[in-house]
Amino acid sequence: MRYPNLRRICAVSFIIPMYIVLLVVNRVFLLLDYVFFPSFLNTAVKAPVFIVSAPRSGTTFLFHALSKRDDFTSFCLWEMIFAPSITQKYIFLFLAEVDKMFGQPLYWFVQCIDNKVLSKNPLHRIGLLLPEEDEALLLWDINSIFLYFMNPDSNFMDAYLEFDYKVPEPLRRKIMKGYRRYIQRHNFVHNPDNSKHFLSKNPVLMCKLRSLYAEFPDSRVINLNRSPDKTIPSAIALNDMFYKMITSQKPPLRMVRKKKGMLVKWYQMAEDALNREYLTQHLKIDFHYLINGNPTESRRISHFLNIQNFDLRDYLSSQTMEHKSKSTYKPLNSSELKSVLEEIPFMHEYCR
Repeated sequence: MRYPNLRRICAVSFIIPMYIVLLVVNRVFLLLDYVFFPSFLNTAVKAPVFIVSAPRSGTTFLFHALSKRDDFTSFCLWEMIFAPSITQKYIFLFLAEVDKMFGQPLYWFVQCIDNKVLSKNPLHRIGLLLPEEDEALLLWDINSIFLYFMNPDSNFMDAYLEFDYKVPEPLRRKIMKGYRRYIQRHNFVHNPDNSKHFLSKNPVLMCKLRSLYAEFPDSRVINLNRSPDKTIPSAIALNDMFYKMITSQKPPLRMVRKKKGMLVKWYQMAEDALNREYLTQHLKIDFHYLINGNPTESRRISHFLNIQNFDLRDYLSSQTMEHKSKSTYKPLNSSELKSVLEEIPFMHEYCR
């Protein structure tokens, strides 16, 4: 799939130079934080909340619903791409204040980009000013699984797909410590009084839950569950969509099988970690109850997070259509689903 073709050449010619420029700039500013704002190392990360579930399980829906509340703070896309450092954050916030003085032309330009470009994606609701998966932060440490999409049909990042088991312990600790530093930088600027809980949505954490607990032992996890006959083929279709952006070659059957097997393994790894490390610090939610605004689920989430006046129906009424994926897929047939459930029987109750 890395064989040169017109789409591959165009994608690499655009993405790689842009990534290298951002990598160099962001790394320089990240290092400057230790010079100008060394006290950020003492910034607390109080009982963070992580939404960790298989891709296509309604995580973005719940993430956006909770992030609108004053109880939580999250990374937005602009911050992860253009301002991972404290210095950059202050620069962009200063520009935003100046922009307000002149009628917000920059703000409306960003909104135009969101509406004309980012909102057209078949994934989910994406915008520079909206909260997004923070796995992208690890791109600046060259440790993000997202790098896999630029190198499909390779095995160089396979260990990261089984992070807790295959990545060497010293490297695991280094990566998770780096992740904590990014959150501390965020809190230093956006949550200086530590009045809010950091909130993240990240399906990749399914294979990192043990390492996550080691770094954040007071963290809490919300685990959304949807029938794997929907999530597995939908996630594979999503990956194929990414591949289409960087190559015209279709994924071979062995890659499809590999992705299916890895998703099953992610289910197993997450379930094991939830029942061991997070035994009393996780909440399981049924996907169908979630997207239908079931009042009982709203109360369960409110109780688990110790927040008040949270009602999924309020968010559902105005936002549901924006969160529906435009990607198409064929659900697993009964035989395929039965085979999958033999490996992850704990998902049987969510099959509908």
